[in-house]
Amino acid sequence: MNREDFKVLFGDKKPMAFGKMVKARSEYFDVVKDYCKDFENKDKMTVSEMIWLYMNEESPGKCMFGNYTNFNSYDKGYRDICITKGCGCYKEIQGKIMKDKLAELGKSSFSDIEIANKARIEKYGDNFASHPDVIEKRRKTNQERYGSNSPFGNKEVSAKALEKRKNAKKKA
Repeated sequence: MNREDFKVLFGDKKPMAFGKMVKARSEYFDVVKDYCKDFENKDKMTVSEMIWLYMNEESPGKCMFGNYTNFNSYDKGYRDICITKGCGCYKEIQGKIMKDKLAELGKSSFSDIEIANKARIEKYGDNFASHPDVIEKRRKTNQERYGSNSPFGNKEVSAKALEKRKNAKKKA
């Protein structure tokens, strides 16, 4: 039993089915388990993870400081950073993100609101959504789409919203 046999077994099937396929064929499952028997964290591994390790001839993922990382999926493999509190890999990645934001926004601390404000300034020349030009554009668009200054001025939209609200109350 070798990796080529596995490739024949999998064919063009989706990776999600691999675990069930391998478990159903004990000879395949035994090969995968045998490959993973020497890994420290073998008891915590999923079947998909064990298959991925076997097929890629890898060992479990570790961060740059030696902590185990989480397994994403058969398509993606392991994450780059661990989830261990206080590990330096998270700080390392966070530092890279901050450097990128510093280059993009001119400062290292940022928020989504700042990015949205920057986009509004670029698009409309102003930071406020209540700018007269923005209000006029919104009113004009609503007139074209709904025949009123607001989507709820359209009877169909109002009826649909009311119906959704009634259905949500029934479910709760």
